[in-house]
Amino acid sequence: MKEYTFAKTNYQILDSLISSYLSLKNSVKAIDKYGFTIDIKTINTQIQTQIDINLNLIKQYKEVQLSRCIDPKKDYCGLNQPVCGFKKKINKSFEDCVRCEVLEEMNIVLDKLFYICLQEGYKEFPDGKTCLYRTAIYFSIIDGVVLQRIEPEKNEDWITYDLKELSNLKVTSSVETKS
Repeated sequence: MKEYTFAKTNYQILDSLISSYLSLKNSVKAIDKYGFTIDIKTINTQIQTQIDINLNLIKQYKEVQLSRCIDPKKDYCGLNQPVCGFKKKINKSFEDCVRCEVLEEMNIVLDKLFYICLQEGYKEFPDGKTCLYRTAIYFSIIDGVVLQRIEPEKNEDWITYDLKELSNLKVTSSVETKS
């Protein structure tokens, strides 16, 4: 589960950044106090946005929405998976792909989308062939959204899991826990 390991490993870095941003906010107040001319409101908004993003990354409760594949034609039938898709067009970004797949599979229009990391690996198929895959990990806040089952012939209902639960689930290789 590289996403969780990434977040856990970088907790101290994010916490340090938050401290730095808070210190920067105090410096901006001092600059304003001494009469220097800067756009205080814009700078404070930008700093607060970074603080909010970092706080979201280090929240104690991190969740992921997974759905169990029930399509017998898929080699990952029976496994839990996140929203996924192929980036077929070269001029289409990973972010465009994520937005399109979330809309297609969950009927959710994402407002803000934040990049976390890119994972690469090789997937071995039942016929023995291997293929390079790249998994772009993003997060978005979807509080208050009712998860919808859009493709009932392919997947079971979407279920929200805490990231700590992933090691107990049968999941696709893109989200499996690495010991």
